[in-house]
Amino acid sequence: MLDPDHKVFFLPGTKGGYIFSYKDNRITLKKAVSNVSARRAIYINDYMYIIGRDNIVVLDENSWDRVNKLEL
Repeated sequence: MLDPDHKVFFLPGTKGGYIFSYKDNRITLKKAVSNVSARRAIYINDYMYIIGRDNIVVLDENSWDRVNKLEL
């Protein structure tokens, strides 16, 4: 998932995923997300929704804090 507004992309991993910034022609790790079997991610406004097999994790894209988690 690529978010051109915040210049970040999400890469799912085995037990979570990684959020990387590509700002200023540099790739840097912004956040490692754990405890979610990440399948995909979407962004709406300033929030990233990481969709896993059993839950959805919501991150604020300004601070990268976890703001909510929904068990499925």
